[in-house]
Order: sequence, then C-alpha cells, then structure tokens
Amino acid sequence: YPIAFLVTDLTNRIHGVRDARRVVLAGFAVGVASSLIAAGFDMPVLAAGAMTWPLTVAFGYLPKPAFGAPGARTLMREWGAWAVTGRPPFRVDRRIDVPTLVIKLQADPYAVSAATDDWVERFCDPELTTRWTLTREAAGPDDTTDHVRWVRSPDAVVDRVVEFWGAQTSAKASSGGQVQVRFRSP
Repeated sequence: YPIAFLVTDLTNRIHGVRDARRVVLAGFAVGVASSLIAAGFDMPVLAAGAMTWPLTVAFGYLPKPAFGAPGARTLMREWGAWAVTGRPPFRVDRRIDVPTLVIKLQADPYAVSAATDDWVERFCDPELTTRWTLTREAAGPDDTTDHVRWVRSPDAVVDRVVEFWGAQTSAKASSGGQVQVRFRSP
C-alpha cells in the first residue's frame, strides 16, 4: 500500500491528475485480476474480462499488451461484461436460423472451447450449424492458431469458408430454392 501511494503521488506531481488516475485504475485492474487468480479462478478470460472496464476508463481504449491491443473501448467493455456475467450485451429474440459455420482455433486462450460451445448453443440453430476447428496441423508448420495472428496466414480458414458456402449454394440450387440469407439484428 505505501508503495502504491508513493507511485500515485509521484505520478500526480510529475504528470498530473489524469495520469495519476490511470495509474490507480490500472493498479485496481491488476489487483482484481490477481485476486481472481489467487482465489482459484483458473480462467484468464474471466480475469481479463474484469480488467477491461477499469482499463478502458483509464485510457479510453484497451491498451497493450491486452489482446493485441489497442482495443476499442465499447467493444472491449461489452466483451468484458459478457465474459464476467455470461449475459450478452444485446437482446436475443431468437436463434440464428441460417446455415452457420462456427470456426474454433485450437488452443485459443481467449475463445476457450466451452465458451464457444455455449455461444453456439445459445444463439445458433443446431440443425443449421457446422463446426470446424483449425488445428495446428491444418494451419501449417509456419502458421499459427493464435487468436489474432492466424489472419496473417488465413489460407486454411478461407478454404473452409469457401467450401462451406459452396456446399450451401449447391444444396439450395439443387433443391430449386433460392439462396437467401436472413438475419435480423437484435
């Protein structure tokens, strides 16, 4: 506590009140995350969700090193609240009722498998949902399944998306139906 007070006081004197508030809020966020981990929550996502609000208040955005930041304030606050409470930040009237391809990245620490499965069960019609996991082997020896960096080598994902939509288009065309995409934003 005395060290935290000293750092805050020195920051206030040298850099001003605004930066001192950032230090306090960042310290609070680290304290909350540390408490969650020390209390036995083996969930970095929960800790990260709890940290997003104070960090976005302090900086106006989610600063590095969080999630390959900087992250947009509103998006990250909504994600953080959803991660902590399990409630989406939008109204859900019904499930998505169009063919849906759900892609998971193997060993993605930010979109853990259980959370992805929960999202699919809540929001997608199971009869219209296709699941696919990008494995490390499918990504290639020099590529990654990292939450953000996979997009630098997206070939496996792009191929799977093209294959999925090609199958959907062929199925609709062979049945004489029109290809329609219906989605009502909540």
